[in-house]
Amino acid sequence: KLYFFGPGSLRVATYLGLENRLVGIDEFDTKTPHLAPYRQHLVDKNITANAKIISVGGPGKLPSKEAVMKSGASLIIMCDYAKDIVEEFAKSIDIPVFAINYTLGVKGNELLDSAKKSITLVSEITNTQERAKKLLSFLSEQEKALKELNAPKSKIYIGGLGYKGAHGITSSVNYFPSFELLGLKNSIAQSVMQNQITISYEALIKEDPEFIFIDKSGKKLFDDEKKGHEDVFNELSAFKNGKVFVLEPYNQYATNLENVYINAWQIAKILGVDVDFEAKKSEILKAFFGE
Repeated sequence: KLYFFGPGSLRVATYLGLENRLVGIDEFDTKTPHLAPYRQHLVDKNITANAKIISVGGPGKLPSKEAVMKSGASLIIMCDYAKDIVEEFAKSIDIPVFAINYTLGVKGNELLDSAKKSITLVSEITNTQERAKKLLSFLSEQEKALKELNAPKSKIYIGGLGYKGAHGITSSVNYFPSFELLGLKNSIAQSVMQNQITISYEALIKEDPEFIFIDKSGKKLFDDEKKGHEDVFNELSAFKNGKVFVLEPYNQYATNLENVYINAWQIAKILGVDVDFEAKKSEILKAFFGE
């Protein structure tokens, strides 16, 4: 009997097909399913509607040990908490605690490896190694196929990325995995330590990317932004030429790993590569969540 909590934790549970072994979920994991495929999957399987709510949940929040004890969990998996918080929580409760981490403090270029490691580790303690092996093998095949597309080296930019909430067009990252899988780079990457960056409108105009991609989680803010800054957007070639596109959400309570690969195929198609995007998207979702 399992209880997963923290950013990205329940997502890993769904990747490994552990839905029926959950003692409950956090309220935070029932929100905005349209921005997180694992939540939509739980809705579709009627897990969300029938699940016991153990805690409010949310970034940085811990469940009460009383609620966890009453849940009947025999193993707790928590994700993306600092080591001292994990140790303190584990000492406070008479249930085994296992901690994983795939975004907290992880360098951008290590994100995919960290996510894969977390999937592997959880599979080993939940006896779902075969499921993990199959999924990770599929991801390796995807990475090889994406690299072999030789996508055109266009000047591209990603904005609207979520980071502790929704943001508009100036919210970006130095390392965007969907670009990297295609051998491409964010045209406005900066020489700073942190991956998350906020650029200025002036920098965006100066760089003037040929293609601009907007994360779905920031689309509403982006639409509002356009109304108030028409002078900025009218200066950008991507807007003049109709080359602004919306991608599936990258981050929603940690990284939507399946969307990293889905977005890579969509970007490739937009850049002119001959791919059946809808077929690839269906194949990826099936690999992560089954039928």
